[in-house]
Amino acid sequence: MEDFEFEPASEPTTDLALRTEPTLLLPGNFDSRVAALRKEIDVILRHAETFTEITSLEQRDRGIEAGQLLQVMTKNVAEFYKPIKQAIDQLKQPILDMEHVDADALKTAKERLAIAIQEFESRQALIEAAAMEQAQIAAAAETPDGELPLPVIVPAVVPAKTRGKVETAKWHAEVVDFLKLVQAVAAGEVLIQAVLANQKYLDKRADSDREGMNIPGVKACETKKIHFRA
Repeated sequence: MEDFEFEPASEPTTDLALRTEPTLLLPGNFDSRVAALRKEIDVILRHAETFTEITSLEQRDRGIEAGQLLQVMTKNVAEFYKPIKQAIDQLKQPILDMEHVDADALKTAKERLAIAIQEFESRQALIEAAAMEQAQIAAAAETPDGELPLPVIVPAVVPAKTRGKVETAKWHAEVVDFLKLVQAVAAGEVLIQAVLANQKYLDKRADSDREGMNIPGVKACETKKIHFRA
């Protein structure tokens, strides 16, 4: 079935009853707790900013301690917001379920209506084609003997445009033989953009094989990260 898009009317034809929106209840002292947390964060950030340049072993050690404080505060921030996010998720899921139910009902009605319109237009096209054929037969019967009747050109039947209905068609590609596609790319018949590298697989191989990774055209690269242990 072809896709249909129905443009909305300028004004709604029916009034929809609005549901009561659920209210997310935050802790009563939420604002004060956030303010206290951000004060701690500000102190630690200002302390860490003093170590923009390390010039001695003592500064290095103090910088590590500052990094440990940042690490602890990062964990504290995650723990602070975790129960609030969990509460939001518990509230969000029923709303998503309600949305899916409503959207699916509308989608089903839309598809049913589109099928009805398409069936009508198909029947109408057959009726018009039959009428044109009868007109051609009648014109041939009235032609004097010895004269060839003028051909009656039957135009392509184009369904009349229905207000609010836009008919569209979309195409997508499906790889049925990946090896042939790769060979076509290698031969220069197809742009290389048609083949995407499996980055997840390559990263996994690089992490396991490291310097010993041997895949043509691919190099294992090392990225170092600094982690402060609390």
